[in-house]
Amino acid sequence: MNYNFRLLILSLFSFSLFLVGCKEDEIILSSEAEIKAFEISSLGQSGTISGTDITMSVPYGTDVTNLTPTISVSAGATLTPASGLARDFSSTVSYTVTAEDGVTTAVYSVTISVLDPEPVVISAFEVSGAE
Repeated sequence: MNYNFRLLILSLFSFSLFLVGCKEDEIILSSEAEIKAFEISSLGQSGTISGTDITMSVPYGTDVTNLTPTISVSAGATLTPASGLARDFSSTVSYTVTAEDGVTTAVYSVTISVLDPEPVVISAFEVSGAE
């Protein structure tokens, strides 16, 4: 009986080690919070991303008060405000990227400038009827 008791204790101990070693795999969420691309497809233009600053120059006459950007972010991350919403870019606009882990964030500043008009060059001047 002593042998059976020892065998039972050894079996229970081995089984408990098995249970401890078989815990579920932890899901590791990404801490990456980046804007990967910033585009305004109606203008056919992409922004230049440098750190957390995004810049873009648009042609003279572009109405920057109602532009709809398409913004790509890190896998699993979310963007506030969301991509695809029209915004007024007459001054700097901020976007917050929240990583998949829900903790890590990055704030991006987007500045869109309107280019100056092309200069007009007068290459010839003629007055008709003048002698």
